Amino acid sequence: MTSAGGAGGRSSVRGHLAVLVAANLAVLVVVGIAGMVGAVRAHDSVHYLTGRVEPAVRANAVALQTLTDAEIYVWGYGISGDPVQRGQYAEARARFRAQRARLRDLASLDGQVGLLVEDFLLSTDNWFEAYADPRVAGEGGPSTYDQERFNRGRSLFAEVRTTNAAVAARLQQLSNDADRSAHALVHRIVVFLGALLVLGAVVTVLVGRRIGRRVTEPLGALEETAHRLAVGQHDARAPVAGPREVHQVATAVNRMADENDRARAVEARVVDQLRALDTVRSDFVSNVSHELRTPLTSILGYVELLEEEMGDHAEKAELDMVRAVKRNVVRLGELIDDLLALTRSEDQHTTLVPIDLTALTRDVVTDLRAASSQQGVEIRLTLPDAPVPVLADAGQLARVVTNLVSNAVKFSQGASEVAVRVAVLGQEAVLAIEDHGIGIPAEAMDQLGSRFYRASNAVELGISGTGLGLRIVQAIIESHHGSMDLRSDEGTGTTVWVRLPVHRPDVPLREGTDVGLGEVEPAASVEAAG
Repeated sequence: MTSAGGAGGRSSVRGHLAVLVAANLAVLVVVGIAGMVGAVRAHDSVHYLTGRVEPAVRANAVALQTLTDAEIYVWGYGISGDPVQRGQYAEARARFRAQRARLRDLASLDGQVGLLVEDFLLSTDNWFEAYADPRVAGEGGPSTYDQERFNRGRSLFAEVRTTNAAVAARLQQLSNDADRSAHALVHRIVVFLGALLVLGAVVTVLVGRRIGRRVTEPLGALEETAHRLAVGQHDARAPVAGPREVHQVATAVNRMADENDRARAVEARVVDQLRALDTVRSDFVSNVSHELRTPLTSILGYVELLEEEMGDHAEKAELDMVRAVKRNVVRLGELIDDLLALTRSEDQHTTLVPIDLTALTRDVVTDLRAASSQQGVEIRLTLPDAPVPVLADAGQLARVVTNLVSNAVKFSQGASEVAVRVAVLGQEAVLAIEDHGIGIPAEAMDQLGSRFYRASNAVELGISGTGLGLRIVQAIIESHHGSMDLRSDEGTGTTVWVRLPVHRPDVPLREGTDVGLGEVEPAASVEAAG
């Protein structure tokens, strides 16, 4: 089946599929009708078996069980004279009365079943009237035992069991007949449906082979082309063949592949230009910073010499001007140092070696305590007993600790304590610095880490800084495969967490200490108050 129009009058996939669908639909309709007829007949057989015969079998078994319970209670009462046994017998007797009507309904299954049920009920009446009821109505106990009466009761109840077994046997025969009939019906249905399915399979295979030649082979070639393009074989192209839709898709795939080739060429040129620009930027910052460092050092030296020469002989205003020059020269020097540090920290070729974060933090805090004490701030250091090994550039990681602790001290502004803690949590080494200073405004949190950005409260309080410190810290931590979290409330304080992967292999530290896997878990803290 074909459809007019399209590329050169090509047949469409829709036409091929219509043939296959029509053939399968015809087979499906025939199979469905046959299946429904067979299902109705099978349902009738199953309903007879499960809805009538099996409930009859259960009713007969329940009646026998009730009579067996009654017999046990009669014997129990006769032996013990216990009135409880008499009451239980009465309950069993009442249950059987309720079951008699159900047993009589079994006659609707089969005439022979009705006769057998009547025999069973007659034997139960004989047992109740001739033995059970009189025995329970009389005295009980060991002294009332009568062998002849006992034997008569056993004989009557044996008759009950025999007639019940006859009913059960007839019901079982009916069940077996119904089961065989159902199986025979299912067999015929399966054979008929199987023949129809074989016919449908033959039709499907014949039509499918035709579609395979006309549709699936071009689609397979198109899939292979897409796979080759996905794995990087950019010269792969799809054969333009097959039905109209496949022909159009293959043409579109080839067109997109050509466009991707052109886009990759443009992207490669842009990447090369960006790399060149980044190299020029880094070289420019580095060169300018080095060129500025020498004259600034000279200026600072002359300013310090001028301040010393002026001594106490100069006017206060003159000394203030000289000191203002000195402060700004120092500030420019710090800015240049930060620019160089940022350039180095953003270099992707950082060399990482095993070092002890505990020892490095202790050394940095020791160096900073003198300056912090002049500002009235005490640095409280909490360290684990065991070393905490991490892979890091010692100089860059020391700058991280220095920047964060110095910031905490600088922004304390009246607070008397900064807490520094090192611990191991799972697979991470954690450095936490907490202060109780001015904090950071909520509106400034999103801009933290931007170059030269400083929070408004720090600017208003005249706290010095270049706005590059936090950006340097972030760049260094990223190059060390770590992360940094910061939480701050304005007027309350700031807490910074630095997380680095713990170096697990048994690699000697710089101090020559071997740290195994089990030795880097948090141990008892050591307070090193300054």
